[in-house]
Amino acid sequence: RKPSNVDGSDSPFCVVLGAQWGDEGKGKLVDILAQDVQVCARFNGGANAGHTLLVDGKKYAFHLLPCGMINKACKNLIGNGVVVHIPTLMKELDALKEFDPQA
Repeated sequence: RKPSNVDGSDSPFCVVLGAQWGDEGKGKLVDILAQDVQVCARFNGGANAGHTLLVDGKKYAFHLLPCGMINKACKNLIGNGVVVHIPTLMKELDALKEFDPQA
């Protein structure tokens, strides 16, 4: 399907891609967008970066997990460009158990 709008507003896809090395607010934007998507992916980077989500008064600090983890209807992917630090990943998944016991 070819989008009819040049701005892509009727496209079924949305990509948030930063143009700098640093805090550009990508996590905040993805958090907003991830509330209504089917798939959310983290495709590169490592545990040195991160973003914090505030959900029902509880803070979740993600360094490796995609923001879509808070959307139970969303499939979340960690791509092969992500440098996965296993202890950090396990800590983030464990913190999610309060939100979703099946995490």
